[in-house]
Amino acid sequence: MAKVLRVILPIIVLIAGWFAWSYLSEEPNQKKGKAAKVAGEKKGGPRGAPGGGSKGGRGKRSINATVVPLERQDYQIHLRTQGEVRATYDVDLSAEVGGKILHIAPNFADGAFFKRGDVLVELDPADYRTNAERAIANLARAQTALQQEEARGEQALLNWQDSGFDGEPGELVLRKPQLREAMASVKAAEADLERAQRDLQRTKVRAPFDGRVKQRLIGIGQSVSGNTVLGEIFSTETAEVRVPLSLDQLKHFEIPGEGGVPINSARVKLTDAINTDAGNEWSGYVIRAEGRLNERTRELFVIIRVDDPFGLKSGHAPLRIGQPVVAAIEANVLQGVYQIPRTSLTGVDEIIVIRDERIKRTKFSPIWTDRDSLLVTDGFDAGDYLCITRLRYAPEGAKVTMRMHEEILNGESNTEQAKVSSKASN
Repeated sequence: MAKVLRVILPIIVLIAGWFAWSYLSEEPNQKKGKAAKVAGEKKGGPRGAPGGGSKGGRGKRSINATVVPLERQDYQIHLRTQGEVRATYDVDLSAEVGGKILHIAPNFADGAFFKRGDVLVELDPADYRTNAERAIANLARAQTALQQEEARGEQALLNWQDSGFDGEPGELVLRKPQLREAMASVKAAEADLERAQRDLQRTKVRAPFDGRVKQRLIGIGQSVSGNTVLGEIFSTETAEVRVPLSLDQLKHFEIPGEGGVPINSARVKLTDAINTDAGNEWSGYVIRAEGRLNERTRELFVIIRVDDPFGLKSGHAPLRIGQPVVAAIEANVLQGVYQIPRTSLTGVDEIIVIRDERIKRTKFSPIWTDRDSLLVTDGFDAGDYLCITRLRYAPEGAKVTMRMHEEILNGESNTEQAKVSSKASN
C-alpha cells in the first residue's frame, strides 16, 4: 500500500498543479465567459447564444510588468574607493633657543585649536634681552670707530697735499686698510645685534599655521634647550585623504596636475565609512597622484584635499584626522550609453527586455560597473523597454502588459497628496 501511495501522490500533485496553472493563465474575461457558458448549458441554452458562452474561450494571460524605456544617455562615472584622513602638516613644535618656560598659552593643550602667529610658549627672556643690549652697545662703538677712521683718512690726504709730494698717495698713507677694518667691524656688530634680537624674539614660540594640538610635552618651570620638542601639532586649514585607484579605474580618469589637467578639476564626495547612518558628507578635490604604482597591489594612490575639514568656517560636521572615509571621485563622462540598474538583473549580465510587448531575455557586456548600475553601449533596439519587475515566471516570447515606472510613482504621489488633502479638510 505504501508503494502505491508513493507512486500516486506525485501524480496527484502534478495534476493539481497543472489545473492551477491552467486556471491562473486564463484571462479574467475568458474565465467569465467560461462561467457564463456553463451557466447557459445548465439552462439548456444553445451553444453560442447570449448567456451560453463562446467557443475558443481559452487563452494565455499576459504578464504584468513595470518597465522603463531603454534610452541612450550620458553617464558621469564616480570612482569609489576608501582611505583615511590625514593632516596636511603634522609636525613637532620645537624651541629654537634654550631657557626656562615661564608661560604656556591656554590653547597649547591637547586638542586645542590655535591660529597662525599665536604665542604658545614663552621662555625666560632676561639673558637674551641682556645680549641684545650688549649688541647695541658694541654696534655704537663700532660706528664711532668707523667715523674716527674716516676722519683720520681725510686728514692724511690733507697732510699729503700740504707736504708738496708729487703723485697720488698710497692706501697706507690714506689709511684705507684701517677704514675697511672699521667698516667690517660695524657690519659684524650689526649682525650680532640682529642675531641677539632674533634670539630674543624666539623666546616666544609662535604657531606656524592654523592648527590643533595633538600632544603637549612640556610644563611651566621646565628648562629646555634649543631643538627641544615642546609638542606635536597639525594643521586644520586643509586635510588630505590618500586613496588607491585600480588600473581599470584609471582608464576612465584623467589625473589632475598631469597632461595639463587642472588641479581642482576632479571633484570628490566623501562620506563616513564607519557611522554611515549620520549622513555626513564632505567635498574635496584631487590635487595629485603618487609617482609610482604600489608594488603589491599595482594600484596608484591619489591625494584628495579637503578645505576646512573641521568646519571652523563653514560649520559642517568635523572631518577628524585618522577617520576612515569612502570617496566618490568624479571621472570621465560616458556618452550615449544604456544604464542598467543592478536590481533589474535576472542573472549574470542578463536582463529582461520587452520588445514588441513580448519578453526577450538578453545578455550584455558592460563597459563599466559600479555599486548601483551597469553601463552598456549596444545590444538594444529603438523602442525597447527594460523590465524592472521581479518575475517568477517569464518565458521567452510571453505577452506582457507594460506599465511605466513613472506612472506608478506619479500614482503613488497623487495618492499621498489626496490623503493629505483629506486629512486637512477633516
